[in-house]
Amino acid sequence: MKVPGAVRSEEVRALFEQAKPVLWANVTVGAIVVGTLWDSVSKTRLVAWYVALLLMSGARAVLQRRFRLRSPESTEIARWGRAFVVGSTVAGALWGCSALLFFAPGNLFAQGLLTFAIGGMTAAAAGTLSCHLPAFFGFFAPALSPLVLVALLQNDRFHYGMAAMLAAYAVGMGRVALNNHGAYSRALHLGAANTELLEALSASESELRDANRTLEHRVSERTNTLEHQSEALRQAQRLEVAGRLAGSLAHDFNSLLTVIINNASQLKASATLADHERLAAAETLEAGQRGAALIRQLLALSRRKRPEPRVFSLNDLLREWLELLRRVLGEGVELELRLAAEPPYVNADPGYVEQALLNLVLSTPAATTGSGRIELGTRSTDDGSGTVELWVQHRITVPPPEVAPTA
Repeated sequence: MKVPGAVRSEEVRALFEQAKPVLWANVTVGAIVVGTLWDSVSKTRLVAWYVALLLMSGARAVLQRRFRLRSPESTEIARWGRAFVVGSTVAGALWGCSALLFFAPGNLFAQGLLTFAIGGMTAAAAGTLSCHLPAFFGFFAPALSPLVLVALLQNDRFHYGMAAMLAAYAVGMGRVALNNHGAYSRALHLGAANTELLEALSASESELRDANRTLEHRVSERTNTLEHQSEALRQAQRLEVAGRLAGSLAHDFNSLLTVIINNASQLKASATLADHERLAAAETLEAGQRGAALIRQLLALSRRKRPEPRVFSLNDLLREWLELLRRVLGEGVELELRLAAEPPYVNADPGYVEQALLNLVLSTPAATTGSGRIELGTRSTDDGSGTVELWVQHRITVPPPEVAPTA
C-alpha cells in the first residue's frame, strides 16, 4: 500500500470513530437552542429546523453503523469518506440556516445564543473533524458564513464589530484545524512508513533466506536444463539429417515417377493400343500422378530453396492433402473439407502453403490427442480487397467417465 493512500484511509476511519459524540452534540445543542428560543422566535420554524436536524443526524447515525458493520477495505474507503463529507456539509448548512431563521433583529439574547451555539459547534468540529479537512471545512464554512452575513446586514457598529470578531474567530479556528490535521497526518505518515519499512524488511529477510536455502537446488536445475538442451540439440541435428536423407530419396523417387508418367501418357495417347491396354495405361498414369503428388508433399517438409510462387487453387491443394493428412492423423481424428463455392486462387509458393497447412493441423489439440474433429476450409472476404483465407477449426472428443461396475 502506498503511504498517501494509507493516510487517507486512516483519516476516514478516524472520522467514523469520532462520529457518535458529534451526532449527540448536534442533537443536544439543537434541543437547547430550540428550548431557549421557544418564546422568542417562530415555533413553526423552530420545530421544522429541529426535525430536519434530527433527520440529518439519524441518517448520519445509519451511515456510521453501516460503516462499523461492514469494515470496508482501503479500496472502498474513499466512497465512505465522500458520504461522510456530504453529511457533515448538510449539518453545517442546517446550523447556518439557524442563523438566517432565528437571528432576530433587536433580540440580543437570541443573537448571543446563536453565536455561542454555532461558535461552539465549529470549535468542536476543529477538534473532531480536522483529521479529514474536507469534512471539517464542509461543516465549518456553511455553518459560520451565514452568521457573519446576517451580522453585517444589521448595519450598525455593534454588529459590524460582531462580524469582525466572527471573521477573526473563523481564521483562528481554520488555523487550529490545519495544525491539528498536520500533526495527525504526520503521525499517520510515520506509522504507515514504519509499517511499510517493517514489511519490506520482513520480505527481504524471507527472500534472502529462501535464496540461501535453494541456491544449490537452482544450480542443479540449471545443470539438468543444460543437459536436456544439449540432448534436444543432438536430437534436432539427427532429425535434420534424417529429413535431408528423406528429401533426397523422395527427389530420386520423383525422378523415377516422372519417367513412368511420361511413358504412361504416351501409351495412353497411342492409337495402336487395344481398349484394355489403353485402360491399363490410364490406370498406370493415374497411379503415377498420385505417387508424384505424395512425393511433392513429402518434399514440402524438407525443401530448402528459394520461393517459386505461382497461381493455384486453394481448394485443389486441400483436396490433394486430404488423404495424406488422414493417414498422418489416424482413425481417431475425423477430417472434413468445407471449401468455398467459388474456388479461391492465390499467387504463392505451394510448398510454403502446404507447410503452413501441415503446421496448423498438427498443432491442434485434436491432432495431439488423436481424437476429435478437424475442419479445413477456404473462403473469400467480402470487403473487395481480394483476400482469400485458408482456415482450420478443431474440436476434441472427451471420453465419457468410466462407471464402476455394481455388485
